[in-house]
Amino acid sequence: MTSDAPPSIPSTSPGPESPEDLLARLHGVPRERADELLLDLVVRQLATVLQLPDGERVQPAQRFADLGLGSLAAVDLHRGLAAATGLPLPLSMAFDRPTAADLTDFLARELFGDPDTNTAPTRPERADDHDDPIVLVGMGCRFPGGVGSPEDLWQLVLDETDAITDFPDDRGWDTAGSFDSDPDRAGKTYVLSGGFLPGAADFDAEFFAVSPREAQSMDPQQRLLLEVSWEAVERSGIDPTSLAGTATGVFVGMEDHEYGPKLVDARDGAEGYLITGNAASVGSGRIAYAMGLEGPVLTVDTACSGSLVALHLAARSLARGECDLALAGGAAVMSTMGGFLAFSRQRGLAADGRCKAFGEDADGTGWGEGVGMVVLERLSDARRRGHHILAVLRGSAINSDGATNGLTAPSGRAQQRVIRQALANAGVAASDVDIVEAHGTGTTLGDLIEAQALLATYGQDRAAPLWLGSLKTNIGHTQAAAGVAGVIKTVMAMRHGVMPRTLHSAEPSSRVDWASGAVELLRSARQWPRADRPRRAGVSAFGFSGTNAHLILEEAPEPTPKAPRALTGPVLLSAPDPASLRDRAESLAHADLASVLDHARSAATTPTRLPHRAAVVAFDADELRRGLSALAAGKDIPGVVRAPVGAGVGKGECGTQAAFLFTGHPPVPLADGPAAETGVIRGAGLYERFPVFADALDAACAQLDVHLRRPLGPMLRGGGYAGESLDDAEWAQPAAFAVEIALFRLLESFGVTPSHVIGQGAGEITAAQVAGVLTLADAAALVAARGRLTSELALPGAALAHALGEMRWVAEVLTYAAPRIPVVSGRLMTDEEITSPEHWANSLHGAAPWSDGLETLRTAGVPTVLALGPAGTDVVSLRAAHEPAFLTALAELHVRGVPVKWNQLHGATEAATREPAAFSAGHVWPGVERTVPWVLSGRSVEAVRGQAVRLLDWAEAAPAVDVLDVGRSLVTSRALFDHRLVVTGGDRVELLAGLRAVVAGEPASGVSQGSVSAWAGSGVVFVFPGQGGQWVGMARELVEASEVFAAGMAECAEALGSFVEWSLWDVLGDEVALGRV
Repeated sequence: MTSDAPPSIPSTSPGPESPEDLLARLHGVPRERADELLLDLVVRQLATVLQLPDGERVQPAQRFADLGLGSLAAVDLHRGLAAATGLPLPLSMAFDRPTAADLTDFLARELFGDPDTNTAPTRPERADDHDDPIVLVGMGCRFPGGVGSPEDLWQLVLDETDAITDFPDDRGWDTAGSFDSDPDRAGKTYVLSGGFLPGAADFDAEFFAVSPREAQSMDPQQRLLLEVSWEAVERSGIDPTSLAGTATGVFVGMEDHEYGPKLVDARDGAEGYLITGNAASVGSGRIAYAMGLEGPVLTVDTACSGSLVALHLAARSLARGECDLALAGGAAVMSTMGGFLAFSRQRGLAADGRCKAFGEDADGTGWGEGVGMVVLERLSDARRRGHHILAVLRGSAINSDGATNGLTAPSGRAQQRVIRQALANAGVAASDVDIVEAHGTGTTLGDLIEAQALLATYGQDRAAPLWLGSLKTNIGHTQAAAGVAGVIKTVMAMRHGVMPRTLHSAEPSSRVDWASGAVELLRSARQWPRADRPRRAGVSAFGFSGTNAHLILEEAPEPTPKAPRALTGPVLLSAPDPASLRDRAESLAHADLASVLDHARSAATTPTRLPHRAAVVAFDADELRRGLSALAAGKDIPGVVRAPVGAGVGKGECGTQAAFLFTGHPPVPLADGPAAETGVIRGAGLYERFPVFADALDAACAQLDVHLRRPLGPMLRGGGYAGESLDDAEWAQPAAFAVEIALFRLLESFGVTPSHVIGQGAGEITAAQVAGVLTLADAAALVAARGRLTSELALPGAALAHALGEMRWVAEVLTYAAPRIPVVSGRLMTDEEITSPEHWANSLHGAAPWSDGLETLRTAGVPTVLALGPAGTDVVSLRAAHEPAFLTALAELHVRGVPVKWNQLHGATEAATREPAAFSAGHVWPGVERTVPWVLSGRSVEAVRGQAVRLLDWAEAAPAVDVLDVGRSLVTSRALFDHRLVVTGGDRVELLAGLRAVVAGEPASGVSQGSVSAWAGSGVVFVFPGQGGQWVGMARELVEASEVFAAGMAECAEALGSFVEWSLWDVLGDEVALGRV
């Protein structure tokens, strides 16, 4: 049999060899023979550094990892080959070329000048539309150090904050029992620090309509992705609820971090929630579900490059037209200590938990947590929609390490390729990039390989150095969220013109050949200089599975110049409670005008869900500050609008429904300034401010003019007629009708539509018209007749019967339709009643008091009534048809919870960012749902203690143990002897603490022990004390933990209810003092 495999070469003693000796041997020989000589050199050096036995055969294609070549041996191999060849070889060469054959090819290229395919010009993977690139328009995040927004993250890096802390104490981790300074100790970690999210367990389940049980089963990564995605969308100036049904995509990088029990251990019907709560695919799918998004939705797990890969895929999806908007990012929350235990075995962690990226003191990575999401869209769409552009994603690329020196070993050559491909896709030269936010984990090998790749790509042929930084030195390695964290940091740095310092790296690593290219570590913060091109940055992320990602960010294009901003509507405020509302007003009262205007625009263009609201209606800066100060102080002055005392949206006098009351009297004055004295529409009135009002008023006047003696328009616009007055019903009622119709259409354009309509006098005709009972032409005929007849009835000798007959004649020739909106006339009208000519004839006299109608509305559960004209104090009244009165009425509706489309006031030139919704934090973290007993027994006290020692040793070495399984096993698989010990606890930490106390012979809570022989017989006596206040707390816990106990309590509560005035459940809830019962 023959083989096509290359021949193996016996290892021999290398002997001393100089570069001159090597060159002499290679001189003049055929190239094939020269390659064989180089291969022999490599194999001999390998045999030496690996201390292989004489005669052992080394295969040229055998991976170095399989030969046992580690970092130290790789350094020795580098030293030997560099001495033998005289070449300035990279220290990472053994990891970039992981076989003897690969390394030989590299040496041949270096010695003979062969072209390197890795450095050949790279073509774009596709024809990028550089005139319509992908842009970032919104960002949201949570990171260590209390970071809750991109602005917080920027402040953290600007302040050079080290956010590494001790392990959290609210996750049930056995910190003391899991520590051991020996890296080889199984089940232990030598690290007790990292970058943790202080609010990782916080979640506003009610906001997202998630039940408490489902929230408990959801991986905190899913929960935080929901909140951060919502925030990112709001920060882009988009109402998240407006995206339902749109082609919006979601791309999330996420890994499994062992949250909650395994599916086989699920209890109490939680299986359905656990399978979705812990599935990585649902991390993205739940975002789409919550917002109703219908674009491509996927979760990627490429380990530490996950979120950057997600951004790359999102950009590609947008470029291909698969979606019109995309959310992209990643999350990492460590639910267990598993990552620390596993990487401690590999000695991959820094003992102090800090990443010292590219520094001389680098000794491993430090784990961190975080969540980041960005909103992406095409540049043309962002401009058309008026979205604020934060940065341009000019190009990106992903690839794989392929076959390297070990599954998780990085490849410098692959990193070079992905960088060059991203640059080619972006259409920019490496020298046109100013800074790279590196992967920079702080591992000796990883930093070395990455630095050499950057030197070989960005470090060549440039006048100014490439600056190098890593956010991981501030917050740790946030794993799947690391890439998007670097993107957010870089965007903020680009916008502020500052390149922040990289911490813990005062002395650059001596293992990196920094002289081989123009790359410098950011050992201090620097201004980001301006050039004749936009600022640009690269961002890298490399997964230990072998997936690499690199993207090129570019400064946002200059926005189109805008006119100076001015107050264009009420300044809206909202908060979860009244005190927070006053604090917000106080803050704005002392802010600069530009900040207040930003707030006004953002609050107006994105709806709020917060219940406590207020508004300040002002038309200059002084009025605005006075209003905000008054609101902060709890004072009422003109222009300050707040909800009724004690009310918030959704309770009391507030709600989303509003009825419209048409008073039948013109809301005068109809204009501001001098025109107000003559009751006309001119100047800054609604007619000139809002075209929809003007069009509706003109249309109504045109229909009325058919039935009036003279056109109505001049009466409204200030001209008038000699001897005629708007005080006369002949003119007043048609004028009121026209203005009320125009106001209705204007309110409609702001999204305010009534749940019911009610009219008083001539206003009932307006109500019927807007409800669809009468056409505009028929309603105009009816109201003109009513005004004329009402005017005639005021004359001496007028006959009511004649007026009623004429009114009936007019009403009978009209066409009626069933109302689209319920109509109230004293009571809720039926379709037959409201379409009866007799009703309209009789409306000339004897109309039901509108107070009866208001009572009908209250009974129907309508909390708010807006009167379009002068009315009493028990309704919101639009008393004048000018802008201040109209905006004040809108503000009154808003604070009562009625939705208003405020963006009508701001136009679509630029959607404002806004403060995102303030989520109500509820602590959600899994734990044992009841106290668990671990039962041990033996024939002697010493035997029981020995069992405790063995159980403690086993449990400490098995940190992922299920305490319920252990407890069940102890009582079902072992015989019970006379000497017994019970250790109880709510989680592993409490149980192990009890066992340690037993082993140490110390007393501890949750530990009980005794001997059966000490008791006579086996019976049990129940003692029922007469006073039991001290047990109320126990009862509360048992109600939650035991269905049997809860059923018994319910039976007792029902029985007691017939004899006492208090509730047993109120006692358990501390709502009734124990002294009373």
